[in-house]
Amino acid sequence: MLPMGGTDGGGTDGVVRGDRAALAWRQFVDLPEDRVDRQPMRGGGGRLVMVFDGRLDNRAELLARLGRTGPEAASMPDGRIALRCFEAAGRDALGWFCGAFALALFDEGEDRLLLARDALGMRPLVYHLARDFLRFATVPRGLFADPAVPRALDPVALARHSIRWRVAADRTIYQDIQALPPGCFLEMQAGRVVVDHHWRPDHVAPLRFARTDDYAEGLRAVLETAVAAQTRSARGVASQLSGGLDSSAVTALAAGVLAARNDVLDAYTAAPPEGTPPVHPLLRHDESGVAAETAARFPNIRHHVIRETPALELELFDRIAAGADLPPVNAMNMPWFDDIARAAGRRGAGVLLHAGYGNLTISAEGFEGLADMVLRGRFLALARHGWRLRDLNRIERRLLVAETAMAVRRRLPVPAGLRRRIGRRVLENASAALRPEALPDGGLDGLAKAAVWRWPGADRLADGGRRVAAFANNDLAFLTFYYEASCGLSLRDPTADRRVAEYCWGLPPEAFLAGGTPRGLIRRAMAGLLPPAVVENRRQGAQAVTWRRQMSAARDEILREIDALAACPDTAGLFDIERLKVLAAEIDGPDESREMMIALQVTLTQALNVGRFARRFSGSNQTGREDAAKAGD
Repeated sequence: MLPMGGTDGGGTDGVVRGDRAALAWRQFVDLPEDRVDRQPMRGGGGRLVMVFDGRLDNRAELLARLGRTGPEAASMPDGRIALRCFEAAGRDALGWFCGAFALALFDEGEDRLLLARDALGMRPLVYHLARDFLRFATVPRGLFADPAVPRALDPVALARHSIRWRVAADRTIYQDIQALPPGCFLEMQAGRVVVDHHWRPDHVAPLRFARTDDYAEGLRAVLETAVAAQTRSARGVASQLSGGLDSSAVTALAAGVLAARNDVLDAYTAAPPEGTPPVHPLLRHDESGVAAETAARFPNIRHHVIRETPALELELFDRIAAGADLPPVNAMNMPWFDDIARAAGRRGAGVLLHAGYGNLTISAEGFEGLADMVLRGRFLALARHGWRLRDLNRIERRLLVAETAMAVRRRLPVPAGLRRRIGRRVLENASAALRPEALPDGGLDGLAKAAVWRWPGADRLADGGRRVAAFANNDLAFLTFYYEASCGLSLRDPTADRRVAEYCWGLPPEAFLAGGTPRGLIRRAMAGLLPPAVVENRRQGAQAVTWRRQMSAARDEILREIDALAACPDTAGLFDIERLKVLAAEIDGPDESREMMIALQVTLTQALNVGRFARRFSGSNQTGREDAAKAGD
């Protein structure tokens, strides 16, 4: 696997070439054991050759299973442990691993290649298959180093990305470049290629406890285990800290783990400029004060508030897209997150903990549990929970209706015609900036049929597979690679730990409504550890509060970029340029409706983000200003 090099100059790269396969590896020093890591590794009496990217978060369990003890075992690199597991159990060893990893294992004796990714897809792995020749790499750029690999964008994937519909997990935004999906392996032998699952969500065991408090105690225990494992670092540890439950829980538990080691934790909070007025009575626009309350509970936390930048910097999209090999999906949130990541890197952190997937695991609202009660005929339980939820605020009521309806729709057969009408309404709103000619055969329906990849059996989970589906189609793995390569920072999310996810997905849906409160499970689990301002809070935190002010400050640059998109044949054929100009004119307009907010934040911003990526990929770096200058000549 050939990622870009890390910032630690002490790494050692390696290549093994044979008659049937070649494996290459470039070192990034992330973990203490990485300093002695040397790859590619040989094992199995010289028969096996392996490269390993990532980490194993259950090292102690694996070493015990292998019967390895002593100082040599304690300092063994994670990749070497993985290789020893393969020697002991073959491909079945994949089921032993918990962590974020991608690997390639070649068995010279059997002429068989194995590629694999971790259960939830936290590390990337892509490949190109042409006849009986397979090329693979960490990110597509590694494949493009070979001139035999086609270098072209996939128009359907690009259109989906333009409306923030993620590309399916087995595809990329490039033609003929495939991604190995999460929890999967690829095996190639004698010219035959098989892709299958080593982990599936329907293997998650249901959990039922006698006491409500047992669910909360179990959650806190498994989350603390995940946090402790993910604080292992060759350098310092930092965390992203908002006023919300997820990041506060991760930060608080990390502070406890690091205090036991006499280490400090740098916690970073993004906030608008001081004096920014509130945006909505049910939203917390500045969470720095609440975050400070959490930080103050732990003497080893150093709290840093990062104020949002005054203008939207379009070049940031370019840097991320160039490093991650795809444009970011949530473009408006990237400026403040990038500021935090770079501040942490400058202060010497090697790890940035966050909780991006918390609402899919530890802090699910629990509203889908009401749908489960309806479908199972548990009307007394429904009435009891409904009475407890009588004090929901307006935003929570909207979530209740939306999530309950979604859960019912997932569990009941919906007529195809109705499903198409629902999908068309969503697409018509989302695809307002796309030209009709840019859509695949079948128009909007064709774009919808380019469906997300799904794990088989996900619909058997208690929530109908809604939460696990988000893991199947995410771009965080590529974003993680970008920050490792650009500033030596490893992004880690303990709420996406396999053990945490399996615990949460195995619970009955109503467990998350403990005490009759949305997100009741995590509230009970963190009671006493976090301040009441976090545990009892029912308002949501607002992100990128000054987004419209930032767009206004960058309005001239936005207009120039729209001109550049019009001048590039690839992007002019994709986007409705006149629609983008109309939206740009509304940046400083009086319309503050929700529809206009979505049009500017999503439609316009994502078009600029994806358009710049496509334009630069095609080699068209010409700006509207350069066009005007040439016209004047």
